[in-house]
Amino acid sequence: MPHPPIRKAVFPVAGLGTRFLPATKATRKGFERGIEQGLEQGKAESKIDIARAMLAEGLAPQLVAKLTGLSTADIDKLPNA
Repeated sequence: MPHPPIRKAVFPVAGLGTRFLPATKATRKGFERGIEQGLEQGKAESKIDIARAMLAEGLAPQLVAKLTGLSTADIDKLPNA
């Protein structure tokens, strides 16, 4: 006896695709956090470059620390320019 043609098929899947939603949100948050970290790192590098230039001009390390927001310990760690 021939079987009738299959017209519908049911695939058991949990959530009907909703499992992808949290992954996409997490990816977006990861990108945003990565951008924030990059901006923070760029600001820190900029402060260090400015501090080096100030030290090269002969400014006192305490004044450089006050103007750049870096600690005096960070200023002392910088190589002399």
